[in-house]
Order: sequence, then structure tokens, then C-alpha cells
Amino acid sequence: MSGTARQSRSNALPPGTMPGALAREAAAAWFSVSPTTFDRMVRDGLAPKPFKIYGCVRWRVSALAAALANLDKDDEAETPWGNQRA
Repeated sequence: MSGTARQSRSNALPPGTMPGALAREAAAAWFSVSPTTFDRMVRDGLAPKPFKIYGCVRWRVSALAAALANLDKDDEAETPWGNQRA
């Protein structure tokens, strides 16, 4: 695939629009972690498992958001600063 075709595909959504699914690197960035840490999160059940579209591995943004919300609930009692939010 040429650089031009790749660029047009990545810019196909209107500015400010979030795609419905993300590739591994983008899903990791969405959690603000490295791809390796994201892999561990998936393996440990802290992040959702991916699905495949014609061999392309993707994560649903809605599933990532739900997993993040669950992490927030689970970590509240274990934070060193108590009930304060970061």
C-alpha cells in the first residue's frame, strides 16, 4: 500500500471522531501504556480480548472504555492517596 493510500485511510474520519475499533498500538496508547504492557493487561483480563476483521486484530473502543471504568472501580481502595483522584 502506498503512503498516500495509507494516509487517506487514516484520515477518513472527520476531525475529532473516534473510530469504533483500534489496532494494538492505538489501543495501548488509549490506555497510555506501552504495547507490551497492554498485552499483559489483555492476558491478565484487565483489558478486553480483540476480535478479527479479515485477519486484522482490533479492539472495540466501547470495550476498552468499559475495561477502563472497571479498573477505576477496582483501584479506588488500593491507591496510596485514599479516595483522592489523580
